Amino acid sequence: MFACGGSGTGDWHGCLGIHIHERYNTHMRTNIVLNETLVREAMTLTGERTKRAVVERGLEALIRMERLRRVRDGRGKLAWRGDLDRMRERG
Repeated sequence: MFACGGSGTGDWHGCLGIHIHERYNTHMRTNIVLNETLVREAMTLTGERTKRAVVERGLEALIRMERLRRVRDGRGKLAWRGDLDRMRERG
């Protein structure tokens, strides 16, 4: 649906087929104290124009990285049942 790359519109997460805005369409108002240096650097690097956008983008990236880490952590831990040679013969 979306092209990979940061267009500044929040659609960059489509690179992995994860559409966070579509899944989490609720909003929550909150007040937080942010490190202004980190926020400015993040806004400069990403091209985001608002603090809200850069925070949302950071949360989306954190969620994506954690999901990927969990997938990686599961590598080699699933039991395989089957005959790979037989499966290859069918293909």
